[in-house]
Amino acid sequence: MTLRKLSKSFGSQAALQEVDLTLQAGEVHALVGENGAGKSTLIKVLTGVTAPSGGDLRWDGRSVSFTAPSQAQALGIRAVHQERQLVPGFSALENLYLGLAYPQRAGRIDWRAMRLLAQRRQAELDLDLPLSALVQDLTPTQRTLTELLRAVMQPSRLLILDEPTASLTDQDAQRLFALVRSLSAEGCAVLYVSHRLEEVLDLADRVTVLRGGQVAGTFKRGEAVAEQLVSVMSGTLASDQGHSAVRPDADQTPQPLGADLLNARHLASRDGRVRDVSFALRSGEILGIYGLAGSGRSELLETLAGFRVLSGGTLEWAAPRPTTVLIPEDRRAHGLVAQMGLRENVTLATLGRHARRGVLSRASERQATQHAVDSLQIRAADFEQRAEELSGGNQQKVVFARALAQQPHIWLCDEPTQAVDVLTRRAIHRLLRDQTARGAGVVFVTSDLSEMLDVAGRVLVLSAGRSVALLEGPDLNRETILRTCYGSTPVPSAS
Repeated sequence: MTLRKLSKSFGSQAALQEVDLTLQAGEVHALVGENGAGKSTLIKVLTGVTAPSGGDLRWDGRSVSFTAPSQAQALGIRAVHQERQLVPGFSALENLYLGLAYPQRAGRIDWRAMRLLAQRRQAELDLDLPLSALVQDLTPTQRTLTELLRAVMQPSRLLILDEPTASLTDQDAQRLFALVRSLSAEGCAVLYVSHRLEEVLDLADRVTVLRGGQVAGTFKRGEAVAEQLVSVMSGTLASDQGHSAVRPDADQTPQPLGADLLNARHLASRDGRVRDVSFALRSGEILGIYGLAGSGRSELLETLAGFRVLSGGTLEWAAPRPTTVLIPEDRRAHGLVAQMGLRENVTLATLGRHARRGVLSRASERQATQHAVDSLQIRAADFEQRAEELSGGNQQKVVFARALAQQPHIWLCDEPTQAVDVLTRRAIHRLLRDQTARGAGVVFVTSDLSEMLDVAGRVLVLSAGRSVALLEGPDLNRETILRTCYGSTPVPSAS
């Protein structure tokens, strides 16, 4: 596929401006850029969701135009989107055939033929998914692989992967990379969209950087390192501003810690997802929580936030009880009211501050929203733009803006930088470090081990709902954390 001067505007706002891009058969081509750079719009054009405003889209040397996704799919263009599109109450097998014609025999659905076809495709890609299991019971990795398998159940010539490793552990991500390489070896072109630059550089044959809806540069394998890509993404030279564009802004000097904000001893949740977890969170620290899929990381945060019923153990809070906020893993489902505007989402948790004698003051709300927009650099058309229309990074900033308005002492952050660009990730890290400098405490969950080591001063390792080690100082390194997760070496007690 070849794009020549492809453009797309929404009213007076240009989302894509004369983009030139070539996707070759058998190539893994990565697409990176800040949130709002135009990546999602480009994907929508390639998959027939939206029509370009100008330029040329060529397939096998001839100009094509799509008025519906089905037309792109007919050419062999498939996509696995950032927001998973599976039916939780359907089995994995049933989800594989969504949008496809069901094999039939004697006027009835031929389930045996469906299963055989799925098993054959699984074997070709070296997968082993539980086809009879409901999607709601699958692990995040299995759901991702189910979506990917669905995309290639029929011959695929261009596969678009949008943030496929956003919630995967390092080991699970390696499985996905092997699958991507297998598909490219079959001759399928892969457009790989990710904010994780190290995996992009390891996997991609070429990397294209979008900035402000334009191509800012394309690099072949080995031509660029992560710092250079960040510089191109931000439009800042590596030598500018004391290298602030290419290195974390935070002062890495350890800060003195204060008293315990909370102390958990042998916590257990009624649903059994948290079984025996002990730790203390101190004022001024970022405590990391790490574990493999199913370890209970998210469930622990939900228990601390009160969304899961505590059935055992003790949870002691500092006096007076500190204000606690949860930054949920799924911001669209649990962090935002998608149909509400920016203003409404920012002030939703603090409406009492903006009311006078029971009447809500729009002027007060707008003032608070303006402060959030300025301090967090939220990009939106206006204060009433719906949250669902914002880019992923800006949606996450709105979640943080509402949390900041509550002036919390404890932050429970579940994958807070998932599927945001590098600069937004660093802004979030800086915000959390600023909060700890003021005496707050942060419990930080991430599947990205490199990020964990960069952010956390101590790391609590979980396995099957239990705390198995609390690592700090010389023990806080990638090898020890992974060995602890897989139980291959003795470690200090977490309690």
